[in-house]
Amino acid sequence: MALFGIKQAAPEVKSIEFWDCHQGAVDWWIQVQDLMRYQERFCLGLDIVAIKADADMSGREFEKDDYLKLRIIAQTVTKILNEEATQ
Repeated sequence: MALFGIKQAAPEVKSIEFWDCHQGAVDWWIQVQDLMRYQERFCLGLDIVAIKADADMSGREFEKDDYLKLRIIAQTVTKILNEEATQ
């Protein structure tokens, strides 16, 4: 397209907004997202034993609400990954 003098429009940047009360759970998710379990191409969800071990070994202190929010994030990601795997 550039050879014809057509400039490509800049891709639209989408931002995700969340409330500050979710910051702890989002930060935790970013740190443990690699602790998801898989069987072949399907996601089985968070490896809770690994999450607990990671929290213990890293000295992470967390609120019960942050843990519940982390589970919701993981359940949502699991659902999305499995929907994509079946397409």
